[in-house]
Amino acid sequence: MHICAIEPSSFSVTRSTFLHSLPTGSRAEVVELPSGRESTRRLAELGIVLGSVLQLQRSAPLGGPVMVNVQGGLVAIGRRLAQRIRVRILS
Repeated sequence: MHICAIEPSSFSVTRSTFLHSLPTGSRAEVVELPSGRESTRRLAELGIVLGSVLQLQRSAPLGGPVMVNVQGGLVAIGRRLAQRIRVRILS
């Protein structure tokens, strides 16, 4: 799922999606996190905060976790949580 939004100040197109649907190897910036305090705390412990740059390394089949590189480390995120992390795809 890709959502396009036009930024009024620059008229550039921004592509955003959810973390679980990034193509393997893609880099993206976190633009929205789940609203729950526990989810936000857990993600922060992994180094995933607003503005973090991630790279999707692997997405397990059949609803398994996604593996992302963040701040030089590889972390696994459950698919249900990854479905709630909105990212902006970087070129």
